[in-house]
Amino acid sequence: MKIDRSIIYVLGYPRSGNTFIEVVLNRLFKGIVSSSHNHSVEYLLNRLGNNLVVPIRNPIDSVSSWVAFRKFEGVTVSVEQALDSYIAYYHALKQNGAKICLLDFDKFKDDISYVKTEVGNYFGNILDKPITMEKVLKEMDNHYRNFSPNRNSGKADSQLKQKVKQAHNFDQAHQGFMELRVMGL
Repeated sequence: MKIDRSIIYVLGYPRSGNTFIEVVLNRLFKGIVSSSHNHSVEYLLNRLGNNLVVPIRNPIDSVSSWVAFRKFEGVTVSVEQALDSYIAYYHALKQNGAKICLLDFDKFKDDISYVKTEVGNYFGNILDKPITMEKVLKEMDNHYRNFSPNRNSGKADSQLKQKVKQAHNFDQAHQGFMELRVMGL
């Protein structure tokens, strides 16, 4: 699918690497990438047919990070509530996976070339611009300093991650993640 519009939307579940992907893609496409922090299923579905790039991340890390981050912000979200929203989000992704460029967090967190290759394979018109992890991390630091100085506040600890694993709806969330991971290969 060739990019035929002026915007690429990065719309992953919270704490799944959205900003990282946005920074990488902005370096590749310069100025046509939009990352929304509206992580609702409705918002995602309204963007279908556009140029969607969605990072996916395992529920233990993304859900525990989201719960911890919201707690830091003074908002209480239970693990079960966060898992339910994760399940709904991943269900919508699975139903529409052919219309979305999926990127696996475990593959892109240390390898920018994975992002460039996958997005290039999906959209077919990536320019061969040099990009390094060092430049991306520096830009992310600048981004967070300007918009969210406490990005590392509220990090999930091992107890919270264990609570996510033990939640009654964890298996369903993990299964949805694994199904998407296979689709994204």
